[in-house]
Amino acid sequence: MTAECTIGQVIAELSAEFPDLRESKIRYLETEGLIAPSRTRSGYRAYSAEDVEKLRSILRLQRDNFWPLRVIREHLNSTPSVNVASPTRTQRPIRKGQRISAATLQSRSGIDAKALADLISFGLVIPDPDGRFEDSAAEVCQVVAALGGYGIEPRHLRSARVAADREVGLVRQALAGIDGKGADGRQRRVEGRTAVLDLVVSLHEALIRTGLSQD
Repeated sequence: MTAECTIGQVIAELSAEFPDLRESKIRYLETEGLIAPSRTRSGYRAYSAEDVEKLRSILRLQRDNFWPLRVIREHLNSTPSVNVASPTRTQRPIRKGQRISAATLQSRSGIDAKALADLISFGLVIPDPDGRFEDSAAEVCQVVAALGGYGIEPRHLRSARVAADREVGLVRQALAGIDGKGADGRQRRVEGRTAVLDLVVSLHEALIRTGLSQD
C-alpha cells in the first residue's frame, strides 16, 4: 500500500491478520496518541503506508504480548523503525480463546493485584472456577487502566458491564433466526455475529458522541 487510504481501506488491509479490528479501535488508538493520520480537506482521516505499518505493530504487541498502551508508546518512541514484529521483551504469544492465569493477566496488562481484584468484584473480568481468564480480559484491563488516568475507577464502570450484557442479548436475539447447522450455517452465524456486533458497537458510540456534542 503506497497511497494514503481511508480507515475502511486500513481495516481491509489488516483484516486477514486482525479479523476483529474495527473503526472504533483505530480511533481509540488515535485518541491515545499512538497513531496520527493526516486529514483531507474534507476532514476525513488519511492513513499513509507508515501509519498502517505502525498500526500493525501496535496491534501485534497488544495481541501477542498484551502490553499496556503506555509500554507500547514507550517502545515505539525508542524504536527508529515501526516494524516491531520481534519486540525486545519477547513473550510467548497468547492464542485467541486461550485461558490465562491471573499472574499472566497482570503482567501483560500492567495492572496490580488490587486493581485486578476490583475488576473482578465489579464484574468487569470474570475468572473461571480454576481462577483463569479469557484472553480478552487483558484488553478490558488495558482500557480500564487507561481510563484510570482520567480519574475513572472500576467502581464507576459497573454500568458498562450492565450495558454490555444487554447488548450481548441483542446480538444473540439477532442470531436466533440464523440456522447454524453444518459448515455453511456456522459460517453464516460467525459472519452474522460480526456484522451485528459492529452495528451495536457503532450505535453505542454514536449515541455517546451525540450526548457529548450537547455539552
